[in-house]
Amino acid sequence: MSKVRAADHERIAYICRLIYDAYKMPVCYIKSDGVLESEFLSSIKSHPLLKDRTAFLQKLYHEGNAAPFPILETTAFSERYIGLHVLEEDEHQGTIIIGPVISLAPSEATIGCMLHDYQLPSNYQEEFLDYYKSLRVVNDKQVINLSLLAYFLLYNRRLDQQSIIDRSHSSLPYDAVEVESEVHNSLFKKRMENTFYMDYVQECYTWDLLQAGDKKKLIEHLDNFPIGGSGILSKKSYKRSQKNLAIVCIAIAARRAIESGLHTEIAYTMSDYYIQQVEETNDTTQPWKIMKDCCIAFFDKINLYKTSSNSKSVQLCKEYIFSYIFKEITIAELANQLNLNPVYLSQLFKKETGTPLGTYIQQQKIEEAKKMLLHSQHSISSISSSLNFNDQSYFTTVFKRLTGQTPSQFRNRSNPANNQLA
Repeated sequence: MSKVRAADHERIAYICRLIYDAYKMPVCYIKSDGVLESEFLSSIKSHPLLKDRTAFLQKLYHEGNAAPFPILETTAFSERYIGLHVLEEDEHQGTIIIGPVISLAPSEATIGCMLHDYQLPSNYQEEFLDYYKSLRVVNDKQVINLSLLAYFLLYNRRLDQQSIIDRSHSSLPYDAVEVESEVHNSLFKKRMENTFYMDYVQECYTWDLLQAGDKKKLIEHLDNFPIGGSGILSKKSYKRSQKNLAIVCIAIAARRAIESGLHTEIAYTMSDYYIQQVEETNDTTQPWKIMKDCCIAFFDKINLYKTSSNSKSVQLCKEYIFSYIFKEITIAELANQLNLNPVYLSQLFKKETGTPLGTYIQQQKIEEAKKMLLHSQHSISSISSSLNFNDQSYFTTVFKRLTGQTPSQFRNRSNPANNQLA
């Protein structure tokens, strides 16, 4: 590497400041002797388990890993960092470190799973939730572009995106020769023992039945599902292998259900539920029973929600309404999401469904209200507010017009024990 003015500490501090001001991400510069030379922190909370941030970052980007290009790291807690070693005359002077950021803000349930995985007390839940909320959400493209910018500012050289992508995957523990050898040996063993995978046509037939509309045939087929020909997805545990196979089938079933018109959020939520059931069981026969139950449940939902007769625009419109039912939804907003004229969208929706778009939105909100009245402890006032009705009186008027009864009457008649929640 030719000589650059990389180790000019005032210049490095200026680069750090520019990145911080532009992106509002934490940026620091740690010299090779471990001294924190510059640091610009946004209003992020401290990691609940991290006592010495500087020591942690120095270990994350240790000098032995020094190289003159951006290095992307992801921690066990899904935090992402960009590290750029400062070299002059091939001597390591220090490291600019950007982060932490996250790709996706974890939910409370996800944080709970993390705590369980790392055997941490549940009283860390709120601290981790606050910590993750304080971090910026940044996608892969933004991370790579920021890496390119930092490199250019430091070394005044261009770097292509692919080089960063390739290097960020270079630590994967896969060897092409080893993979080829493993595949060959596995194929050899299967052919010698005449133990083959399920025929692909037979597999496709399973998913075709899910979409075909003949429940009796589906159940008969699932009862004779060839479990033995489904492969081995864990070398060490038969139970883990059975669970993995069932999870794969549930994931495929969810996507077939979406292709058949089931709302994506419904399909994925159902998929999550049945996968969680698979994970909870210790009986090696249960994963397949759960998978079969899942397929039958998908079949029922497909036939209940089927929208395949609608155009793509109307189907996407319904998907959006379902996903954002707890927000204020206007026809103008829907048209904007679909890049259509609002008048044209309204006419298209009415033509295909027979229902005006504004009326359909109200109907879906009332359907959601009915579920909340039946399955939750929320008050009527709270339900009205969460569904973005202007006031409870208007909500009651719309509810009665569409159902023939008030929310209180609906809840009390369905479950008299809930009458105190009105």
